[in-house]
Amino acid sequence: MRLSLVIPSYGRPLDLKRCLTALRSQALPGLEILCVCRQSDVATQREVEAAFAADPRVREVTVLDPGLVAAMNAGLRAANQESEFVTFTDDDTEAPPDWLSIVVAHFDSHPECGAVGGQDRLQLDLPGLKNPPVADKVGIYTWSGGFHATHHCPIREDFVRCHVLKGVNMTYRHELIRDFVIGQGLGGEGAQVGSEASLAARVRSRARELHFLRDAWVIHHASPRGYQDDRLDMETDFARQTTRNQAYVVNRYLPWPVALASSLRQILVGSRFVPGLLRLPFLPGKWHLTLRHFPFLISGIYDGLKDRLFSPP
Repeated sequence: MRLSLVIPSYGRPLDLKRCLTALRSQALPGLEILCVCRQSDVATQREVEAAFAADPRVREVTVLDPGLVAAMNAGLRAANQESEFVTFTDDDTEAPPDWLSIVVAHFDSHPECGAVGGQDRLQLDLPGLKNPPVADKVGIYTWSGGFHATHHCPIREDFVRCHVLKGVNMTYRHELIRDFVIGQGLGGEGAQVGSEASLAARVRSRARELHFLRDAWVIHHASPRGYQDDRLDMETDFARQTTRNQAYVVNRYLPWPVALASSLRQILVGSRFVPGLLRLPFLPGKWHLTLRHFPFLISGIYDGLKDRLFSPP
């Protein structure tokens, strides 16, 4: 058994159908495809049953708890224990026929590598996404806790080293994460921000590298999700939980100087969406956002530091 592919899916049966149809062309031997469905999501379960009839590599995994983290952990637990690798992707992707073969070939030729990802070709009609620029850094944290979130960009080299892979296109050596619980400490429901960072920290703690490959891309249709998951709307519970989870990840997993610099920047300066304390006098129209997000920011910093000290990855 070479690879177990985990696809969390909830409430998007048409997207899942397109995803599974594309995956039929994967030629990698020893592949199983695990579709993680909510027990109450009958439409998605029917789609998985239809996919199994066309491709016996497809298998259904049910989960009771809501949220992406619960689905990822259910898929990881259900993966064949003999699988060498575990891949995670979304139900709104389309993969080319050689996607997983390229990933496995890279692992075979790079024993120092513990995780592999590739370009997330977002299908959104927004400037900078239709024809993204070539990136020199992908998934890299800066000294101040900033993040080069350029997983949607192509690269020149065969691969670059990174700190974090993106959930839509990431594969891990099974031996490194077999008994791991993904996303411990993260809050909220839906597409919980931070699960990728916990997996990346696990890989780094085992002295392995994370590689972003030029040729291991997938098409990502970026379909709407539930749970008020609009990443540009700062008024929602999802946005406030995202603020908390981002602070949690930085303070639990990143080096101490980076965690300190990032926390100070978030408290004092903030972001272009939610200003920090020093910018509030110049942006009076956003006072309410800062007041609503600030308790979640402090909670994330506190919980991240606490778990860093008492619950190592």
